[in-house]
Amino acid sequence: MKKTVTTILIGLLACACTKDIEYRGSDSGPILVANSMNRAGDTAYLRLTRSTFFLEPRTAAAAVTDADVSMTIDGVSRRLTYDSETMRYADVRTLQPGSVVSISASHPEYGSITATDTVPQQIEWSVDTFYRPFAMNGVSIDTIYYQGLDVGSIDSVCVFDLSLLKGESSNRYFQLEFDPYSTVVMWNGITTDTIHLPLSYRLPTGTMIAVEMLDTANSFIDMMDLIPVVCTGAHSFTFTDRQLSDTTHFEFEILRESLDSLFNMPTVRAEFSVRYSVRSMSLATYTYQKSVRKFMNQSGIMSEPITLWTNIQGSGTGILGTYVERRDSMSLARY
Repeated sequence: MKKTVTTILIGLLACACTKDIEYRGSDSGPILVANSMNRAGDTAYLRLTRSTFFLEPRTAAAAVTDADVSMTIDGVSRRLTYDSETMRYADVRTLQPGSVVSISASHPEYGSITATDTVPQQIEWSVDTFYRPFAMNGVSIDTIYYQGLDVGSIDSVCVFDLSLLKGESSNRYFQLEFDPYSTVVMWNGITTDTIHLPLSYRLPTGTMIAVEMLDTANSFIDMMDLIPVVCTGAHSFTFTDRQLSDTTHFEFEILRESLDSLFNMPTVRAEFSVRYSVRSMSLATYTYQKSVRKFMNQSGIMSEPITLWTNIQGSGTGILGTYVERRDSMSLARY
């Protein structure tokens, strides 16, 4: 019996021992990673890095500066050299709507890659503003108060109307970035204070368009049916021609509160404005950004793995994308 107990104790002690073993990672070597998101009207470029193992220090140098890189625009190919200031391979040519862009890169250690994309055509659209009385139109009181907007303080409603002209193709991909805000000057009895406030707004019933808070990498989402929802501050909307239904108009009701009701100090001057940009994306850009959103939205170590979409061919990954963009802003007169 004593022999049996001794044997068990020795076994337990052996199981309790640990040994640190250095993990050397995968046997496969690094590959090329391309990042080339080009806007019409700008010069083309390519950022090139190598893939890194997840246990490598974040400070590990990953930029590939000695690759053989060339870019072809509308059939004309040129070799690109690395620019240490911008940390990318830069082309001197300016991209135009409809241009066909191709990249190729090779490195003796990391392999070779190629990719092609076509710059979308110019966007045809216009913006107008007008006013109409405020009405609830199905928006619940709880929704409005949840957004921090007091219904009783709304003094005017300005309608921001984006009109998109339908093209012959029904496969266009768009993104609208929309940021209504106010600049308020108040008198405190001694000096004036200037503050900037985001404005609340809502979408009309039946709008077939996606909505999400703006983020550095998280602006593109799938389409959903929206009830009239109140939003505040900068948002991004993503949609396609197929989601325009029978109308090309998107009306955003900007709900402006009476500023004197928000502060103890009287309002000296208030200026209402909206910043906006409309972007027409290639299918590659649209699909890649949607996969980035899914990756950014995954939560927890138990989440399902997300594969970022790529149009890079060969022994590498990344994106060659193109888009056309127009940015503008406008002042909104007080109602």
